[in-house]
Amino acid sequence: MFSGAYPLKREKKRERNNRTKHTSYM
Repeated sequence: MFSGAYPLKREKKRERNNRTKHTSYM
């Protein structure tokens, strides 16, 4: 769940808001 989304959460933190809300989570 947070294996590859952990390090990407910082860079995709603002992008995840524009893209999807459950893409980084799931």
